[in-house]
Amino acid sequence: VFDLLAFRLLQMMPEVLEQQASRNVLLDVIAKQDWKIVFQPICDLGLNETVAVEALCRFRPTPYRSPNLWFEEAYDLDVGAELEAAALISILDAVPSIDRNHRLCINVSSGFVATGHRFFQRGSRTELISISLIYPARDLHMPPGQSFANCGPKAGHLP
Repeated sequence: VFDLLAFRLLQMMPEVLEQQASRNVLLDVIAKQDWKIVFQPICDLGLNETVAVEALCRFRPTPYRSPNLWFEEAYDLDVGAELEAAALISILDAVPSIDRNHRLCINVSSGFVATGHRFFQRGSRTELISISLIYPARDLHMPPGQSFANCGPKAGHLP
């Protein structure tokens, strides 16, 4: 039995080491804020004007990987909320550079909303939040009567 257990542990070791290496890369990216925030205009074609901007996170490390892959891996390795919070704080720090006549759209995952993180208390503007279900909350346990719709002061808006 001991030999079988030892054999199985040796089989698992490369996978565990690879996961730890990936987690360390993610933690380094978070610590260095190794990304760039860009704002994509959202236009009203009827008015022929920009009415909002969508904040997007573009990661700098090479080789290039799309943002969804970074966030997906981060959630798989239990550092998704940390990565998302750091990126969202970078976005909110850039808010003063945005025309006050434009709404700011921020994509947040259901998993992040479920953490109850209080990054929403930064700043004084009211921004629109778009909740993405790309990274679903795992093992989500909300109190009875709690839902995403009543997680904040106004559903869909930052204070």
